[in-house]
Amino acid sequence: MIQSSARKSIHRVLSLALVPAIILAMAVIWLPITSLASIVTVSTESQLSAAVSKEGVDEYVELGTDIDNITAELTIWRDITLDLKGFSLTIILEDSVARNSNGITIAPGVTLTIMDSIGGGQLNVTNGASSGTFAGRGAAINVTDGTLIIEGGIIKARGGFNSAGIGGGSNVSGGVITINGGTVEAYGGFDGAGIGGGVGGNGGTITINGGTVEATGGLNGAGIGGGANSNGGVITISGGTITAIAGGVNAAAIGEGSGGLNSGMISITGTYDYWVNTINADPGNEPTSGEFVCDNDLSYIKLVYLPTPVLTQVSSVRTSISHATVEFSSTIDGNYYYKVIGAADTDLLVVDVVTSDTKVAMIAGENTISLNDLTDADARKICIVGENRGGALSNVLIINISKHVESSGSGTKPGGDIIVDPDPEADPEPEVKVSIPELHSIWAREELERALELDIIPESLLDPEIDLRRPISRVEFAGVAIKAYENLADLIVLPAEENPFTDTQDEDVLRAFSVGIMVGFSKTIFSPDTELTREQAATALTRVFKRATMLGWSFETDADYPLEFTQPEPFDDDKDISVWARESVYFMAANEIILGIGNNLFAPRAVTSVQQAAGYAIATREQAILLALRTIENMGGPEE
Repeated sequence: MIQSSARKSIHRVLSLALVPAIILAMAVIWLPITSLASIVTVSTESQLSAAVSKEGVDEYVELGTDIDNITAELTIWRDITLDLKGFSLTIILEDSVARNSNGITIAPGVTLTIMDSIGGGQLNVTNGASSGTFAGRGAAINVTDGTLIIEGGIIKARGGFNSAGIGGGSNVSGGVITINGGTVEAYGGFDGAGIGGGVGGNGGTITINGGTVEATGGLNGAGIGGGANSNGGVITISGGTITAIAGGVNAAAIGEGSGGLNSGMISITGTYDYWVNTINADPGNEPTSGEFVCDNDLSYIKLVYLPTPVLTQVSSVRTSISHATVEFSSTIDGNYYYKVIGAADTDLLVVDVVTSDTKVAMIAGENTISLNDLTDADARKICIVGENRGGALSNVLIINISKHVESSGSGTKPGGDIIVDPDPEADPEPEVKVSIPELHSIWAREELERALELDIIPESLLDPEIDLRRPISRVEFAGVAIKAYENLADLIVLPAEENPFTDTQDEDVLRAFSVGIMVGFSKTIFSPDTELTREQAATALTRVFKRATMLGWSFETDADYPLEFTQPEPFDDDKDISVWARESVYFMAANEIILGIGNNLFAPRAVTSVQQAAGYAIATREQAILLALRTIENMGGPEE
């Protein structure tokens, strides 16, 4: 953590390497919940007001249609999860509204969680219809004495005069604000911060673990932090893409407002690219990474979280004794290193690759390596390691290069035609026995062997070089989930005819999407490379069970198909389980499919910046395969 009393501190941003992921031990412990959260669907302003009132009883409120006509302050009186459900909620306070009113006010001690289970949903809150009004209006979303958690959706908040977009009104602090996902655009009014305090109010406690966040301060407010004449508060950033723009030359992009005495306590962990510019300058084109120190006033800073690159093989072709071309795909831009080794070299370490002086620029997508110096006909492998701009290394990708073989041919020159033999050890080609990769945990071997026999391990996870102990991505889990469903339902699933996603064309993703087992983060974004949490795995496999055993079930009709099971006692971290995942988590626990991690903990997702940085609650590849196996072995078949 960085603690500073110097003015204009982010101005000083420290990028720290992510700590190693916590290895989750799997213990046979089964526990769960007493009652599921009640749900209410609202379609009018009056229904919404009643649902969040002191007299309401529901914990989970979802929109049933667009509600775009609210012109009065909305107060959240109880702990509520608001699911936008793909719809829009718009609150606009006109100039005639009483001074210091807020668009949304979270009552003292109350937590409001905003999510969007469908994608495309929006919350738009504007305090004051006319720009530049001096009516003394409050924040768009006032969090001064409460807690705001944003899990998803598109949130746009514009504060009134002297107030923050999200946080405090005039002369009050920002409260407790946590952003884990979604897209957030926040604009301070006049002397307010984009996210944080109003004029005279510090930033409060602001935590950003993910999502895309753009925060712009008012005239003298920070982008993220304090309003004018205020300090920065406690600001923690551990993920996401964050753009912070100060409202004036004497305010910080992240930290204190103009006239504030110090930046507060700022902690930025993770690996980032960042762009920095002074007032009235366009963002720079060239990203920078590593430790950043600058003593000048900075009104603009953009942090772009750099995930660890993941490399996968595309192709390998050997055309002569000395030439081969290999292609691989990278999830992000950066650099790569490679080294060609012989068939007998099996103890290659990452350091052997990255010290081989073969650093080459790497692009997101397909990369090609042309090798022209393979003097050894037995040179059989090329090892590749990717590196992001922050220095984090990828997996070691090992691509086999076929042995060079010459035939007598029909030509006049000795040696004749060149033949690339894909398997020089076999003539005729023997039957290849598929086995589980060597890099797996000993305790998982027996179940992995059973999963292999049932053919529920996708081809992408059978690569001999893959490490099954590493976190599983959403695209990899789609392959596991669809194979589990096909096994349980005894059928073959074809991909969706139309691909709604702009970030993947993976066939397993489209097959899982076509039967409602997995959906996107939005209507067009699947986020294939995002690592899967334990509660997400439980939810997807519960859909596998429902689709295979409940006639008529679909993702859209899921609420009409409740599960019947004896609920175990709650986990000690039950409060950390997302509302949409709670039933699935305890259903999986009751049927001994997904296990706790010990000490009566389930570890559904990362809820703190430390957990986020450590990879807490992320499912591994071998854990996901075992969960799919248990879903098949512990559950019945489809209804007759």
